[in-house]
Amino acid sequence: TISEEWGNATHYMLGDMFSGTMNYRFAWALEGFFAVDKLSASAFEDRLATLRHDTPAPALKAQMNLIGSHDTRRALSACGGDLNRFKQMVVFQMSYPGAPTICYGDEAGLRGENDIAGRRAFPWGKEDAELMGFYRSLLAARRAHPALQQGSYQTLLVDDAKRLHAFVRRAPRSVVYALFNAGDAPAGVAVRLDDADSERWEDALGMGEEVTAQGGILSVMLPARSFAWYVPAED
Repeated sequence: TISEEWGNATHYMLGDMFSGTMNYRFAWALEGFFAVDKLSASAFEDRLATLRHDTPAPALKAQMNLIGSHDTRRALSACGGDLNRFKQMVVFQMSYPGAPTICYGDEAGLRGENDIAGRRAFPWGKEDAELMGFYRSLLAARRAHPALQQGSYQTLLVDDAKRLHAFVRRAPRSVVYALFNAGDAPAGVAVRLDDADSERWEDALGMGEEVTAQGGILSVMLPARSFAWYVPAED
């Protein structure tokens, strides 16, 4: 069962009431960092860390991770119609511990500047075909990597100057390094690998080149407003 609580829902998730909550605080954090640039990378991480601290461990993976709902403006509208910003929100949502929840129509490019406008009908026959394809590819990649579904989480990089955020998800025989550049300029991202990690890496989303780690460091260049899921390269 899921509670609807826009604030701190810890008291609902102690094992005797609800399994999780509609994670609006997660949505506001993503909006602040990716959509409207009101949060620095460190402020963004502080909000996420607070959520991880507030949420009992059994409930963390059951959190209903939203980027919007029928009671908010549409996420694409929050991004000012900027698909690069919107896609970053979606990829982060699909990367983070919890149950990513798509509000109907987001995958089709539905907009709405407030909660009323955001409840309009699904745009049958007028879907954004490119965005629909993006969602399909993203979800297929998520299903292919168990670390994104049940893996542990560790923040690796928070860079205010370049607006970078990176973390790793790990599960048995599965690891994903999730990298985000929320800045307006290309930026180099370097994260330290675990000793047992592979040396060759590829972007599971097919957007980045194969990379060979040097000295235990995975170093890549991310375009402005972009993202990557680096996984061990297949032989």
